[in-house]
Amino acid sequence: MRKTTLSVAAILALAVSAQALNYEYRQVYKDPKIMGAGGANVATGGNFNAVFSNPAGLAKIPLEYGWEIDVLHIGVSINEDITDLQDIIDDAEESDSKAAQTLKEHIGDRYSIGASVKPFSIAKMFDETAFGIGLISSVNVNAGVHQGFGASGILEADILAFGGVAGGIAHNFNELTIGSYELNTLSVGVGAKVLRYGSLSRSYSAVDLANEEFDNIEDELKEGTSVVWDLGVIYDIFPHFSVGLSALNIGGIGEGETEIPTTINVGASYVYRIGDRSFFNQVRIGADYIDIAKKYPDDSYVKRTRIGADLNVWEGWLSSFAVQAGLYQGAWTAGASFRLSFLDLAFSTYAEELGAYSGQDRDRRYMASFGFNW
Repeated sequence: MRKTTLSVAAILALAVSAQALNYEYRQVYKDPKIMGAGGANVATGGNFNAVFSNPAGLAKIPLEYGWEIDVLHIGVSINEDITDLQDIIDDAEESDSKAAQTLKEHIGDRYSIGASVKPFSIAKMFDETAFGIGLISSVNVNAGVHQGFGASGILEADILAFGGVAGGIAHNFNELTIGSYELNTLSVGVGAKVLRYGSLSRSYSAVDLANEEFDNIEDELKEGTSVVWDLGVIYDIFPHFSVGLSALNIGGIGEGETEIPTTINVGASYVYRIGDRSFFNQVRIGADYIDIAKKYPDDSYVKRTRIGADLNVWEGWLSSFAVQAGLYQGAWTAGASFRLSFLDLAFSTYAEELGAYSGQDRDRRYMASFGFNW
């Protein structure tokens, strides 16, 4: 084992506390189109990805869409400082003095990288019933250089990976009455996920990095299988205006600091669509409040709030283009999506709040995805 020098020890002695990475609201799957629109989707729905926010949203797929089929949809996510993480690891392996200087320069920095693959998904709205099912996999790595000493280390890593199947079914009830009062459409959905997961949350000291222990992450992952249920409803209060309620990941996914807990979420949406027009034929506006039971370890109302809009600039049989904007956890979001024949592209940016309250420790991230859709 290589010995650390006094220069490394001096940096570790600056420590006052370790900054944990366990304040992120983890998600099984993030779609850049939704994240560009502030992440709000509880009462909006309209495609297969509704199974990750409210399975009742499957019933909001427009009938004219017919079969929605995605093949080999690949997404990546990074933050702006991710290239510095490899520099830190490389310098630690090269020499203690170089590691000391690099770590000193990056104390307090955060790093994030993620990837997702949706090999196949299919969804369809029939007259009153909709369904969706798909194969998914994802991995997210967060790391941060913090002020720590002794067993607390100096580089903290948080890794969560998934692979499995997700699906749901939803039904529109259109003839409900209370006495003589006829109710508007009530959409009810149920979903399920069967996921194999691997997780890791630990700190690395300068000695660990020097001995290349970062290369053994795969052997340290905690692995398991989670089977969870999702329930949801959406009610059309007025034409184009709806409210939604969902209970996601009932039973929890994973374990320990990387667990995705059961969350109860509420939302509202305004969706206006003109089916026989190509330009500016749809606008969708959503507002969500996530985890009303406060299963995540913080007490921030702003952090739980998501607001956003998605506008179709044009939509045709050969191509379509849409733009998104919103607020996610108190920070702005933006995105754009483009389809040319079967090729589907999407880009977005948002800021994940890693601190206990909005504005404490924002991490600006950038997402892109491509795949084949028809």
